[in-house]
Amino acid sequence: VVVCTRLALAVLASSLDQTVVATAMPHIASDLNGLEHAAWIGTAYLVAAAAATPIYGKLIEVFGVAQMCLLSIALFLAGSLGCGLASDMNMLIGFRAMAGIGGETMFGLSLVAIDAVAPRGRRADLQGAFNAIFVVSSLVGPMIGGAFTDRVSWRWVFYIHVPIGIIAAFAVVFVLRLEGTAGSAREKLMRIDYLGSAVLTGAVVSLLLAVSWGGSTYPWSSTPVVIALFAAIILLFLFLWVEGWLAKEPIIAGSIVFQRNTFLSLLVAFLAEWGVFTLIYYMSLFYQLVRDTSAIRSGVLLLPFLLCVCLWTIGTPMIVKRLNWWIYPALLSGGLALASVAHGFTIMLGETEYIAAESIMLACIGIGYGCISSTIYLAGQASVAQHERPVMMMLIAFVQHLGAAVGLSVSGSVFNNALAKNVIKHGG
Repeated sequence: VVVCTRLALAVLASSLDQTVVATAMPHIASDLNGLEHAAWIGTAYLVAAAAATPIYGKLIEVFGVAQMCLLSIALFLAGSLGCGLASDMNMLIGFRAMAGIGGETMFGLSLVAIDAVAPRGRRADLQGAFNAIFVVSSLVGPMIGGAFTDRVSWRWVFYIHVPIGIIAAFAVVFVLRLEGTAGSAREKLMRIDYLGSAVLTGAVVSLLLAVSWGGSTYPWSSTPVVIALFAAIILLFLFLWVEGWLAKEPIIAGSIVFQRNTFLSLLVAFLAEWGVFTLIYYMSLFYQLVRDTSAIRSGVLLLPFLLCVCLWTIGTPMIVKRLNWWIYPALLSGGLALASVAHGFTIMLGETEYIAAESIMLACIGIGYGCISSTIYLAGQASVAQHERPVMMMLIAFVQHLGAAVGLSVSGSVFNNALAKNVIKHGG
């Protein structure tokens, strides 16, 4: 219980970080005279995190869960403290990248730690609870960030992570009792696939830069975006060649990615994160811009989604325990279908409020996503061998991160194009 409580604090800090900072961005850009680079406050964190997450899975296998948890927390603490002390925008962006490498890997690492220390009958329940913490903290983050920024200083948006991270680090060092992996430090370092890691990092960074730039900073057909996409494709094929022919210990084994069950789990994870992050961002925008509601009221209107996500994220593992493995496909396909159909009804929204109908729609999306978010990790664990579980869980976390990034970018491009057409149409 003590271990899980302190690991939950680490998940809380890391999941709060991105949404808390979003509210403070205008003040940060103004104070540091870097409005033109404000987007990189989020992009640097996102790109660094996505590049590091899949590699962490292999590093867990080489060095052990406790060591990688401690490294992740240390990087997040150092990055957060550096952001709070930043004197210019370049310094802030650099420390945001460091915080991203540590912060966004905490969730996956916490699930791996639970898998290692929790009794078999409690793992599903605890993983569901951690998923709920992640979702709730992501949604309440903007309100917390606004409170710190308005009443204290935007720097406390970063400082607040330090005491939470120290408590989590204490748990890893003194409470999390896990045996280290065999071998000397030199032998462990020799097991790392440095070439594969470098190529994969390049592919992920190129892809995320392309989707971050496309439709916002540059047109999708512009030279920088096309070059970034082309580089991502070339590096991806190079990575597959390196892992298949050169690497003695691949970062991501082909037996994981190309197995039918794991591939489908990763695909569902990608699509689910695409949908839910687009919903959270653009429903809030819709309420505030179209219906002229306050930021607080827009958050209240999303409560049906939030409550259903929490209830079903925690409740789904209980269903799995009672009905066993065969329920995984039903929960994943049923959750995705329910969320997709409910998403479709959002096109009917207009200036007039229909609170009851909209609450039911959001509740259905929450139920669907709640079914998926817990089941996806359980299904992934059940599809691979015991020693491959850390890699699989970090891979799911990576795909979820990628789905959110790509989804927000594509949705943003569609939104901007539609906005531009309507402005021209109405003579704006």
